[in-house]
Amino acid sequence: MSDSAKNFLATAGGVLFSLAVFVMALFSAIQGVAFDLQRYRQAYETYDRPAYIGISMDELMDVTDQMLAYLKGQRPALDMQATINGQQRPVFGQREVAHMVDVQQLFLTGFALRNGMAVAAVLALLSMVITGARRWIRRWALCWYAVLGVLGVLALLYALWCLVDFSGAFTFFHHMLFSNDLWLLDPNYEVLIQMFPEEFFSGMAQAILLRFGGMLLAVTGLAAGLSLRNGKTRQKVGRQNVSL
Repeated sequence: MSDSAKNFLATAGGVLFSLAVFVMALFSAIQGVAFDLQRYRQAYETYDRPAYIGISMDELMDVTDQMLAYLKGQRPALDMQATINGQQRPVFGQREVAHMVDVQQLFLTGFALRNGMAVAAVLALLSMVITGARRWIRRWALCWYAVLGVLGVLALLYALWCLVDFSGAFTFFHHMLFSNDLWLLDPNYEVLIQMFPEEFFSGMAQAILLRFGGMLLAVTGLAAGLSLRNGKTRQKVGRQNVSL
């Protein structure tokens, strides 16, 4: 294989590996925050959700636990019942259930994409190593900086939009991901929106962005550290060869 072909494969592998790491970090951050049951309890206490809904905290947490299991594909349907305002009744109505079908599909697709990207990352890394292209560590670092420069800027712009106008960013997010208006629920009647007011999602978004940003910084630090170490090693080897 020619050097140009090796370099091309190494660069393509570096871009794919960097893209895969970016996507995996994003979905890992979302999963880490979205399925943190303690975070829900804290939010329910902060916004006094049990009293607002007319349900006990224990039942609300049980509903939440089952809902999260549903989003993971571990529960067939959202057919839970609870005592709300003194009456035993289904927690969610038909519209809420239909919307959560869409939400579950998003999560399951995200999990599948993250797993697929993990496989792609391994294959990309192998392609960089096996080709034996020179300075593949530095090449990956440069590819990471490029991917981060493009996708990271887009993520940063959306984060700034959330800080300035969360309602607008939240609405845009739903229009992009859903092809229907089932997400427009009535807080006077529907428990799902009563459980999760806009302030709840604002807090979740901030937590996800902070965790995601921390992961990106960690990978960037790793790329810089490995690149610097690799450069020093090559310089040392070069000086030894000259001395010989």
